[in-house]
Amino acid sequence: MTYSLPAYPTEKPYRILASPFPINLPPYAWLDKCSNEYIGSIPALLTKAAENSKLDIEIYHVDKFHPSLIKAMQKSLDDQTFDAVMFREANDGAWGKFSKTDTYLTQMRLSIVAHKNNNIKIFSEKNLIELEPIILKSRPYPELIQKLNALRKKITIVDNTYDALQLITENSSRVFYINNYYARRKFLLYPELAKELDVINIENRQYDSLTYLYASPGKKHKRFKQMDAQLLKLHQSGYSKFITDQYFKRWFQSKDCNGEAIQESSYLVKTITVEELLEGKL
Repeated sequence: MTYSLPAYPTEKPYRILASPFPINLPPYAWLDKCSNEYIGSIPALLTKAAENSKLDIEIYHVDKFHPSLIKAMQKSLDDQTFDAVMFREANDGAWGKFSKTDTYLTQMRLSIVAHKNNNIKIFSEKNLIELEPIILKSRPYPELIQKLNALRKKITIVDNTYDALQLITENSSRVFYINNYYARRKFLLYPELAKELDVINIENRQYDSLTYLYASPGKKHKRFKQMDAQLLKLHQSGYSKFITDQYFKRWFQSKDCNGEAIQESSYLVKTITVEELLEGKL
């Protein structure tokens, strides 16, 4: 995806390449069916950080996963096709030698949905052991599954959130692990479920999904450090949470387009295919 700000002619645009995840995960980033543009808190944060750094920025995202994707993204940094790439912290093994921002770009909080009968106020390891886990097929949370497997827990995999919530209403010993914003959205869509269920944040950071910017090692990274410093300020000021909440509201309210005027975003979106990336094309 590409955000274009007013050009600063003294420097070439600062190019960022995002992996397929979490670029299709609202409210962080998704393709808005009305405007046909990628919108969300990730592009908004990057745009704001670049604007505060007086940088002209271009943001691309890869269209799909591929066995050679990480290697191709690393090569795009080495040959300076891109100045930075965005990837989940779970991939740090592959990105270990690369420079990483001190500040995460997004923190996708993992929460649980549990029956009110359990009277859970703060999630604990005891809950992890005692309750029967349900996980969404499209959001596997590898660190959590590794922990559950170590505890020899039988995991129920479901195709959609509504099915998981229904299972909990039928059996209060079950608990559903889900992104906090997804849980909130379902409760707004199905208020009858909220009468029986609670959403509880998991304070243990090890289950969160954090996304960072990475750059090539051994290079002069003045603009990379500028972006990092601005991201930190945006988190500390509360802007990061504010803009994510704003896009959550937009995601929840965007049910159809029906010819209504759509607010124009301040950026354009551009997709690069895996094949183009592997061939070094832009």
